[in-house]
Amino acid sequence: MSGTTAPRVLLLLRSLAIGGAERQAVALAKGLTANGVEVTVLVLYPGGHFEKELADHGVPVVTIGKRGRWDVFGAALRLAALLRSTRPDVVYGFTLSPNVIALLAKVLAVPVVWGIRASDLRVEQCGVVPRLLFKVSAPLSHIPNLLIANSYAGRDFHVAHGYASRQFQVIPNGIDTDVFSPRPVLPRQGPTVAIVGRLDPIKDHPTFFKMAAMLRERRPDVHFAVIGDGAPAYRDELRARVRSLGLESCVEWQGARSDMPVAYSSLDLLCSTSLGEGFSNTIAEAMACGVPVVATDVGDARQIVGDTGVIVPPQRPDLLCAACLETLDRDLAAQRSAARDRIVTKFSIAAMVDATRSSLATVCTNPKRRWSAAAVSEATP
Repeated sequence: MSGTTAPRVLLLLRSLAIGGAERQAVALAKGLTANGVEVTVLVLYPGGHFEKELADHGVPVVTIGKRGRWDVFGAALRLAALLRSTRPDVVYGFTLSPNVIALLAKVLAVPVVWGIRASDLRVEQCGVVPRLLFKVSAPLSHIPNLLIANSYAGRDFHVAHGYASRQFQVIPNGIDTDVFSPRPVLPRQGPTVAIVGRLDPIKDHPTFFKMAAMLRERRPDVHFAVIGDGAPAYRDELRARVRSLGLESCVEWQGARSDMPVAYSSLDLLCSTSLGEGFSNTIAEAMACGVPVVATDVGDARQIVGDTGVIVPPQRPDLLCAACLETLDRDLAAQRSAARDRIVTKFSIAAMVDATRSSLATVCTNPKRRWSAAAVSEATP
C-alpha cells in the first residue's frame, strides 16, 4: 500500500547489562523487528551484555552517554537532538530513570509509554536517586500516553502509591519456550525438589528448609536443590540453618548456574516460597521446561501457575509440605505436560510481542504508520 511505512519505536533503557528487564526489552526489540517494526534501542550507559545480540538481529543500539547519575540535563539535551533527527512514532521507556527522561519526547509531540517492571518495591531500602525518582514519578505518571506493567501485582502496587490508574495496561513477560524447554538429563535416585533464585530474605529460604524437614519425615527419598547465590554472610546463615535441621545430607547447594534449562529439567518439582514477586520468571521458566510448581500466593504466581500447580499462603511450611506431597504423588508426566503447555499458550514471547505491538499502535498518532503484521507485510517491498 503506497504512502505507508513501518512504525518507528525508540526503546529507552538504562543499559544493556544482564538483568530481567533488559532481557525482556531485548526479546521485545527482536520480536517487533521481526514483525516489521523499526526499533532503535537507546541506552543511557554504553556497553552491556546484550549489545551484540541486538546487533546480530539488526537492531541498532544508540548510546546517550550519560556521564553519571546526576547528568540528567546533558542526557536530556542529547535525547532531544536524537528525537529531532529520528522522529520516532513512540518512545517506550523501561524502568524508573528511562521513564522520567522519556517524558522529554512529549515536548516534541511524540507519544510516550512507560514500562513498569517492579512490584512490591521496598522503597525505603533503595538508594537516594531511586527513592527520588519513585516519588516524583507518581504525579508525573499522568503525562505518558500509556503505562505497561509486566504484572498485575506491579500495577496494583504502583496505583496504590499514586500512579495514574487509567493509563495502565498489563502485558506479562514472555518466555522463550525454544530455549526453556525440557532437556534430557541423567536420572536420579528419588525426586528432587528445588528452590531457585538469589539468596535474599525476600525469597524466604528458611520456610523452604522448614518444609524440607517436614517432607523428609514423610518421604525420606526426596532430595533438595538450592540454585542461586547471594551475599556470603547470608549464604552462611542459611547453611547453618540447614545443619540445625539435620538436612545436610539431602540438600545440594548448586550456586548460580548458566545452564538453567538443564537445571530446571533435572527437577521433579519447583517450590517458590517468595514473600514478594511481580511476574516470576523463575516459575514460568521452570514450567516451560516441564516442571510442576508449588508457590506462595504472591505477585502473579496464581495467574502464571493456573490449574497446573498448587498455590499456598506465604510462610506456611506445613501447607507447602502438604502441597509438595500431593504433587509428588500425582502423575508427574501429565503435570509436566500441562505446565509447559500453559506457558507456551499464554506466556510466550510471541504473545508478549503481539500484545505490546497492539498497545503501542493505540498511542501512535501518525496515520501513515502501519502496525498490524498484515499491514506491515503489505507495505514491505
